[in-house]
Order: sequence, then structure tokens, then C-alpha cells
Amino acid sequence: MNPLWKRILDLDFQPGQSKHQVIARAIRTAILDKSLPLGSSVPPYRKIADHLQIDNNIVTAAWKELRDAHELITTSRSKGTFVVSELPKKKGIKVSPETADTKFFNPRKLQFDQETILPFDNVIKGLDSTLYKGSRHYTHLLSSRERKLKVLPALVNQLRNMINNVTACSYAEEELYYSEGYEPLIYHICAILLPARSIFVMTSPASVMVKNAVNAAGRKTAFIDAGQSDISIENLDMICSTTKVGIVHLSSRSVYPVYRSLNELTINRLLALQRKYKFVIIEDDRHAGFYRKTPNLLMEMVYRSKAKVIYLRPVSFIHPDLHTINIMAAPAKLTAEISNKFRHTGKSFSAAAALSLNDLIEKKILYKYESKVLKTRNEVVKKAVRILRESELWKADGLMCNKGYFFYLELRKGILPGNIVDLLAQSHIYVMDPADYAYDPALNNRISISIAAYMDDKHLVNDLDRMHDFIRELSIDI
Repeated sequence: MNPLWKRILDLDFQPGQSKHQVIARAIRTAILDKSLPLGSSVPPYRKIADHLQIDNNIVTAAWKELRDAHELITTSRSKGTFVVSELPKKKGIKVSPETADTKFFNPRKLQFDQETILPFDNVIKGLDSTLYKGSRHYTHLLSSRERKLKVLPALVNQLRNMINNVTACSYAEEELYYSEGYEPLIYHICAILLPARSIFVMTSPASVMVKNAVNAAGRKTAFIDAGQSDISIENLDMICSTTKVGIVHLSSRSVYPVYRSLNELTINRLLALQRKYKFVIIEDDRHAGFYRKTPNLLMEMVYRSKAKVIYLRPVSFIHPDLHTINIMAAPAKLTAEISNKFRHTGKSFSAAAALSLNDLIEKKILYKYESKVLKTRNEVVKKAVRILRESELWKADGLMCNKGYFFYLELRKGILPGNIVDLLAQSHIYVMDPADYAYDPALNNRISISIAAYMDDKHLVNDLDRMHDFIRELSIDI
């Protein structure tokens, strides 16, 4: 990273500050005071995340704010990210460094590429304000020694109760740990638990963030097929019989484009393979809605059998900063091994912010916000499913979104251009590249979309119709 960007990103994140807004403000200020030239290139978001030792999602949230709310950067998958060549004219869009950090949904851009909900809605902004107000309050009350606490026992206890409720397990305090940074946590799990010549097996569709973390740890990955309701045990058995498998990563529920769950027969076969080949299982639960108890047969069965399983999930799915706070539940020996290593090398959630979050959970304030967003999101998902189905463009498999907000769409007939993601972006229709989530050989005729940016159907109908019209023009009949 060049000296100019190092100077711009010389940031000091304080308790009570939203990290993605701090990053966006620093870059916005550099653009507006002309220290960052117009038209200049912007480093890849993963490089910036590595430099700041934060989660990729925080940087992408900053990018989306700079691009969609302030129109100060442009992004292309083929060319990269650049500062705009000309500053936007004032059309109700505030661009000065002193302006508010959040912006409502921009109806002129189709934002089907949001991986996490951003604080542009009144509900999320309310949570944002409450969280950081509490954090600032505790900052003044804590001593310098208390501010250095990496893990807060009171919050551990709160999160333990929540995990036990969700999984129907009974984890003890020493079996639970929380940390900031999703990719760094995966990285350290790999570095600790994966011998040099063993591999990390992932279910496909799989997150590119996980794959990047595994690669950074110097380990290799392999992929097993996963349909809408199961995983291929035969495929996993074949890999285990020919290669040393150290970790099997199961991306669960609705964070990824295809919804799936595991039935009892599959779980028994999976645990039998684990006993035979001695690998560790990670259940990476990205399900939206922490406070609503959801059936989790895998965790119930592995907890009873005392199998070597690590359970991961974010604290909240509705706030970008809380989404990077991950809870890990595992047998005490595993938890101690990982937390001791991670605690000394990774950045952790501040003690003041942890106390504020503890209050939000204890007083059920976070539950109130999550419930409201989840209820709204379910209605928007139903509307999206209806519109996608009525378009008659997509195969039915990709419309089984359940309670998440990702759709993995494949044309029923016709062929999409290979650069469909870039072509859509040129018309300000931002979608997700399925290659970032699935490692199937045949990715033609597919796009992935997320409706995380849509908190109501006011813009959803028009935007999906516009996307469909554009795709009809681009697709080639066969």
C-alpha cells in the first residue's frame, strides 16, 4: 500500500464509533480536500481490511456508503475501484466531510449486492445510536485497566444463554468465546487445528471470505456438493479416503444463496465419518434472527455425543459492526486453544462497546430491533419471491430463499453473457457474482442477488422489474 493511502488510513477506532463510517469519512475527506486525486485507484477492500486488521464486511460497508450515498467512488469487477473523475453536483446529496454519516436508500441505483444490512433504515439507525451512546457512556466510567479487557465475563454469560436457547444445548462459560473479525477467526482456527498437509473441506455454495481466510493460513480447500436439503456424504467420504481432512466447514441456513438443513440420517453418517477420520466440524450459522429459537438438529446431536464441533454465529445480522462480532461455542479445550491464540493477535471488541451490547441484550432492546427487522424482511422476501416467479425467467430452485435474503438465480432458458455482472453494473444494477459463493464448474446463466438493502417494497418492485427487463435484452435464446 502506497504512503498516501497509509496516511489516509492511519485511523484510531474509538469506542462509540462505527468503523465503516470512520473509514468512509476519512476517504471522503481526502477526496474533497483533493489530497486523494480524482480518478485515482482505490486499493482492494481486502487489502485495506488486512491493513486495518478488521473484517472485510466493514470495508465493503464503507465502500457502499461512498459509492451509493455519496457517489465518490465507482466499482467494476474487471477494473477495480476508483475515485470518481468528477465530483457529483449537489442534487440533495451531501458530500462535505461534516455531513451525516448515514444515507437513506438511493432509488437511482439497484443495490442487489448487499451482503449485510446497512444502517440506512430508521430502525437500524436507531440501534446504531443506542449502541454507541451506551459505548460512549461506559468509556468515561471505565478505568484504563478495564478498557483493556479483551473479553467481558458478563457478555459471555449473556451470549451463552442465547446460544443455549438457539441450539438447545447447555454450553458452560468456559466453552464460549466472542471476538471481532470473521476472517481472522477462521484464519486462526485453521492455523491452530489444521496440520500443514491436511485440507479444509467446504460445502458449496461457500463464502469467498472463508476461502480467503483458509488460503491466508497456507492451507488448501476442497468442496463437497450441497443441494437444497442435504450434503453429499459420499463425496466427503471419497475426499477423506484419499486426503487428510482436518476441518469440515458447514455453512448453515440462509446466509448463502441456497438454503439447506441436515436430516438425522445425514448427521449420523457425518458423525460416523468424523469418528473414523478424526476431523473437526465447524457449523457456521449465519441464520438471520438470533432470538428466535430455530431447530438445529446437528448441534443437538453433536452436543449429546460430545463430538468435536465448533459452532459459530454473529451477534446480530441487522447491524454491520455487530455482524462482525462472532460467537464461538466448542468443547472447553478447543475454545481455550483458539481464544488464547486469537486474543493475543487479533483486535477485539472494546470493553465499553461490550458493556453497551450487554445492556442491549439484557434489556431486550436488541431483540426488539431484530424482531422488527426480521418481520419486515420476511414480508419483503415474500414479495421478491412472487416477482421473481412471475417473471418466468428463473428456475424454481433459486427461489427457495426461506428466511434469508439471498437468491441464487439460474435462467430457465437462454444464455447470459459471461460478463453479465459488469454489464449490469454499467447500468447501475449491482448484483453478486455467483463465483464468489459457489465453486461449481457451470456458472453460466446464473447471478446471485441479495435484497438486504430493501427494508420495504417501495423500490423493490420497480427495481426487480428493471433488472428483469435488462436481462431479457441481454440473454440469448437457444
